[in-house]
Amino acid sequence: MGGEPGAVACSVDGALNVAVHLDPPVRLGLGPAGTVDASTVYASADSRAALEQALRGAVPPHRTR
Repeated sequence: MGGEPGAVACSVDGALNVAVHLDPPVRLGLGPAGTVDASTVYASADSRAALEQALRGAVPPHRTR
């Protein structure tokens, strides 16, 4: 994203826009565009339920130290 180092936009079409802030940043492979240490991911989804379901399948449960 212009002027925002560590930001990644993943949007096709959706009614719900979200920003996920990652602390610590996560290394994301962006295919031919290379790899980035992402601290913020901007995305869109058709619904909150669809977004929650996708995140549950992709993100391991949070563990406290």
